[in-house]
Amino acid sequence: MKVEIRTTEREGAARPSPTVVGIGASASGIEALSRFFEAMPSDSGCAFVVVLHLDPDRESEMAHILAARTAMPVAQIHDGMKIDGDHVYVIAPDTDLEVRNGRLHVSKPSEARGHRHPVDVLFKSLAAEQRERAIAIVLSGTGSNGTDGLKEIRAEGGMSLVQTPETAKFDGMPRSAIAADMADHILAPEKMPETIIAYTRHGYLAASAEAGPASPAGQATIEQVLELLRARARHDFGSYKRSTQRRRIHRRMGLRNIGTLNDYLEELRANPDEVQTLVADLMISVTGFFRDVEAWNALTVSVIDPLVAERDSGAAIRVWVSACATGEEAYSIAMLVTERAEAALKRFDLKVFATDAQDDNLRKARDGIYPAAATAGFPPQRLQRFFEKLDGSFQVRKELRDMVVFAQQNLLRDPPFSRLGSHFVPQLLDLP
Repeated sequence: MKVEIRTTEREGAARPSPTVVGIGASASGIEALSRFFEAMPSDSGCAFVVVLHLDPDRESEMAHILAARTAMPVAQIHDGMKIDGDHVYVIAPDTDLEVRNGRLHVSKPSEARGHRHPVDVLFKSLAAEQRERAIAIVLSGTGSNGTDGLKEIRAEGGMSLVQTPETAKFDGMPRSAIAADMADHILAPEKMPETIIAYTRHGYLAASAEAGPASPAGQATIEQVLELLRARARHDFGSYKRSTQRRRIHRRMGLRNIGTLNDYLEELRANPDEVQTLVADLMISVTGFFRDVEAWNALTVSVIDPLVAERDSGAAIRVWVSACATGEEAYSIAMLVTERAEAALKRFDLKVFATDAQDDNLRKARDGIYPAAATAGFPPQRLQRFFEKLDGSFQVRKELRDMVVFAQQNLLRDPPFSRLGSHFVPQLLDLP
């Protein structure tokens, strides 16, 4: 049954571009896609971009298959195609796909077969292009494709939906996204359209487009929300930009379909779980292994190499990485020091102290399990040296995990570490 759309005067206002919904699945996701599009109205105003793992040596019939499931026009993508609302676009075989400047851009995959992550490529470009308006869906499929891209969707304030594993023909992709806490909604495919439509009709997206300051009354309510977080969760977000505070709070309102700030404040007072969820949303950040190549190159030349040169083999090296998020940058430091030491025929007693305010982040960091896309681009020798494959993901080897000590710390409240060689604050430098 398709969802009925009711449009208010504000909701019917013209938009500069359609909300783009990125959908990722493997070839096993045909059934899930069919159920999704059979339930999606043809006049939602959204554009749908579908990326699947396709046989690179065969022509795809996916556009024809989906055309039988929806009244929307369905087309296989060619480079430079303009994105229109109420249209469905399907990736061509043996291509990567990005959204830029309201158009779809096609390129040859840079990774070898078996190591490609086309869903992550799409989601990351969608996050950069649409920011708060980005919507990403992970459907049936094997492996972890999509999980890494969902991180950036959520960091930019967009919405993520993941198929319930029980309804998926292959549950690897959904379970990977859920295990990484990257799912805003976990739903059967036919239940997703209603959630998407409610979200796109919510004032959150309109407020994001307007991007103006909150009214005095609205800002006063936001201050009450922040005070509640200080009292209940012991987190102070007063130093965040007001625009970030407002966007993150409105995002949660959109996801919960709550219409006013006052109603959301009452929900926070009544629901401790929502308090913790809002805290996590305010603290979310984009992290990754060796994320900024130029910065890491500069760090190697200016800090790591001189440190390795001046210390004798067997010496202790102590490094503190604060606001470490889920651990990628702390492990990057440990890998880099180890590699440079081995190149200099030295061996150090290395210990990296990595701290963060969030328990969930630290749990994931200690486990050291990351989707395959997180290590994409690693030299083969680095991947083999420091990681082992684990059910379609990669886990940091115990040797490296033992070099990194993770601990909870709030930099605004707790005392710092002392007697350290270096202190890195990569996430704080990206403070919203």
